[in-house]
Amino acid sequence: MQRARTALRQDVVAADDAPVEAYVDAWNAGDVGALIGLLQRDIVLTMPPWHRTFTGRDEVARFMTGVWPRYHGFRALVVVANGQPAAAVYTRRDDAPYLPHSLHVLAGSGQVGEVVLYAPPLGGSLFAAFGLAPTG
Repeated sequence: MQRARTALRQDVVAADDAPVEAYVDAWNAGDVGALIGLLQRDIVLTMPPWHRTFTGRDEVARFMTGVWPRYHGFRALVVVANGQPAAAVYTRRDDAPYLPHSLHVLAGSGQVGEVVLYAPPLGGSLFAAFGLAPTG
């Protein structure tokens, strides 16, 4: 499993992999402020399969700060989805194990300009396709 993760991470290394690395670091630190700081002012976040779109850093920040407290921890990994940098995010509640939650496909240079966030129930079901563990 570790070799698969390493192989996926190597595929991400490109001209500028700093945004995805910083994005994953913010999730792993549980730092919603750092995450919001990575977003372009005109960010667009969509959430398949839900028909939700958040436009602009302020709207995304309101959404993220509203849902962030529902969880008691995050673990994120860098992956590649359709040739784009992405993050696989595991979450947990209370002392339960970390479970697959969502897949975040990122676009933008320098700062994150777009996130397609495959939310539950779809998001977690995609982890197996990336060879990721069923618990984080």
